[in-house]
Amino acid sequence: FRSVLCRAAKPEELKILIQYFDDERKKFEKSTEQAKLLIAAGEYPHLDVQDIASLASMMEVVHTLYNMEEAITKT
Repeated sequence: FRSVLCRAAKPEELKILIQYFDDERKKFEKSTEQAKLLIAAGEYPHLDVQDIASLASMMEVVHTLYNMEEAITKT
């Protein structure tokens, strides 16, 4: 499977995504247990990560992108 977005982000959309990432990172920095739970989800283990808050935040951003109408999954 391969997921893609069928268009480039507009500058104002990028600004929103960056702010969302920053907000999530602040949240996960306060609660590293929440971040650990999120990154532990899934079938495969991840590599050792130093910045768990940023990884969990990026996972939330990617989750948001994949739930957009513009996201297409191809087989």
